[in-house]
Amino acid sequence: MLYDYIAVDVSCLFHKCKSNSKTAADAACKVIERIDREALRNLAKDGTLYLLFDPVPNEDLALNKSFTFVGVRKKTLPDYKSGRVYSPMYATAIRTLKKYYAYRGPKIVEVYSDEYEADDYVQDLLRLIKSEFDKKFPTGGQECKIALWTTDSDWTRYIKG
Repeated sequence: MLYDYIAVDVSCLFHKCKSNSKTAADAACKVIERIDREALRNLAKDGTLYLLFDPVPNEDLALNKSFTFVGVRKKTLPDYKSGRVYSPMYATAIRTLKKYYAYRGPKIVEVYSDEYEADDYVQDLLRLIKSEFDKKFPTGGQECKIALWTTDSDWTRYIKG
C-alpha cells in the first residue's frame, strides 16, 4: 500500500537501529537504510514524509555522563524519563540525520525543537494533513492514507477504526 503521508519517530527508530553499531555514523546509516527501505518505498509519488525528532542536547553525551532529559514534560514531571539510559551515539547520529535529510526536497519535512518530543507533534500534524488533504480534494471522494511509524504507544490515541 502506498501512503499519502508517513510520519516517522526518528529518535525511536534510532534506538531500534543502534544495536550492533560501533559508531554514530553507522547507526545513522542504518536509520537512513530503514527509512529508504520501509518509508520512502511505501510513500505515494506525491506523498510527504515527516521526520519527527525528540530534542537533542547541546552536550556531547559521550562526554557528559550527567546528562538529563530537559523538555516540557520534564519541567512539569521531574521524574519523567529518569530511568532512561542514553546512548553516547544519540546526539551525533541525530544531528547527522538532520543534516542528511535537510536538503532532500520539499516532500521530506523535518520537525523538531529543543523542548518538544516527536509525539507532541502528532496531533497538530494530523490536523495539518487533514486540512491540506481537504484543500487538495475539496469535493471529497478520496481516502487519505497516513502511516505513523513508531513504537511509542502514545501515538495509538490517534488511530481511528
